[in-house]
Amino acid sequence: MNLKYYLLIFQLEAYRVLRFLNWIAKHYIGFKPENKEPVWTVKAKQLYRLSILIFTVCALYLFFTQNIFIALIATAILWLNSYVLLILALGVIRPYEIFNRLRVKQLIKNKIRNLKEQHHLTVIGITGSFGKTSSKMVIGQVLPKCHITPKSYNTMFGIFKTIDYELNKRYKFFVCEMGAYKRGDVKEFCELVSPDIGVLTGINEQHLERFGSIENTIQAKFEILTTLNSGGTGIVNLDNDLVRENIIRFKDKLDRKRIYLIGYSLGGKSSEYCKEIISINSWRIENNKSVFELSYKGQTYNLNTALIGKGHLSNILAAIAVALSCGQNINDVIDRVSKVKQIPHRLELRVNHGIAMLDDTYSSNPTGFREALETLKQFQGNKVLITPGIVELGDKALAIHKEVGGLAASVCDEIVLVGNSANLQAMKEGILSAGYESHKIMQLTGRAKVPEYLQTKNNCTVLMENDLPDQYL
Repeated sequence: MNLKYYLLIFQLEAYRVLRFLNWIAKHYIGFKPENKEPVWTVKAKQLYRLSILIFTVCALYLFFTQNIFIALIATAILWLNSYVLLILALGVIRPYEIFNRLRVKQLIKNKIRNLKEQHHLTVIGITGSFGKTSSKMVIGQVLPKCHITPKSYNTMFGIFKTIDYELNKRYKFFVCEMGAYKRGDVKEFCELVSPDIGVLTGINEQHLERFGSIENTIQAKFEILTTLNSGGTGIVNLDNDLVRENIIRFKDKLDRKRIYLIGYSLGGKSSEYCKEIISINSWRIENNKSVFELSYKGQTYNLNTALIGKGHLSNILAAIAVALSCGQNINDVIDRVSKVKQIPHRLELRVNHGIAMLDDTYSSNPTGFREALETLKQFQGNKVLITPGIVELGDKALAIHKEVGGLAASVCDEIVLVGNSANLQAMKEGILSAGYESHKIMQLTGRAKVPEYLQTKNNCTVLMENDLPDQYL
């Protein structure tokens, strides 16, 4: 296997050595990589060049100190196991990374502090197991003079790049997406950017493999509320049971910091700890748009949006709650919601050649998968699901896949499974246990086969749920 492909996998595993070695152990024998390269970030370039240098130095040493036969054999073994070079290279640059991380943290703090003091910047932090990026993108369209961290930038260095090069005095609002894989990650982000408003989109089993337990996930995600600036505003998704039911556990911390809680809900949920509730009474898909009624402070407002599905309506409610907390006029907010554009690959509806495509390939999580199937159910005619499954669910993975498989069986006329993972086998078991006919299930070996399959389809609605990179298929 070539060094570039090992680097791609290392990058996809966030340069975590143990996860990388675990992937190597599972795929070392018999795996045939696709002809793909990593994203050539500064770090990727450093690791690649340093790996080549380490290999060259080792090879020269062997040829100068050993006989030619031993040197050739040892050099060949080292190259065939070039993943070792990447791990060594990472060890070499680690001291610099630690120093640079401390430097970057101080630069972020200084710039945010200056913008807040001199130009009254309002910072909105957003985290959750799902819906972070989509909610952030909607907020960016609903709030005027608002800058958001681009794409899925939710690491410290990604946020620094945005703050350093793009955030300036022209903006009144800054939305910072905060990714987390362990307790303390969100707290660190909050210490850096000092958010005035914190949004918690929801908690589920996504990344459970990394967090280790759902309790760790709860503790980590609630840091967006407990580490807000004193007197700040917390905005929470009351439809999510793990959010709604755990507010009481953090109530004392929130009270001490005088956090003003606002809840939003599509399902009529409420909480005694929320001072305000923003909700949707009813919604439907009409002319490829979501049409719904918004309830706020005893008033009802009619809205429509190009965003399709329950998950996106939840994102819209979060955005409306943020905008109103920032002092925006409700009628202006409603007008901006009607102009919100679809978000690429996040339940994006496209109609082409007789196929209505619900493109939800950016990522997947249990909640989003269920909501996507619920959205698919509202369309007329034949319904097709194409999916490689969900990853990083830890010991809950097989049970969750079996459950969503049963749900898919109740909605879909045909189900296409991409890959051959244990998760997909569990999903298939769930599909068949629901009484689904086996001939309606198709299994493709990889993503390259999907376009060929789609050419055989017409007059149907296809849900493309998730698009996993190679290390998971």
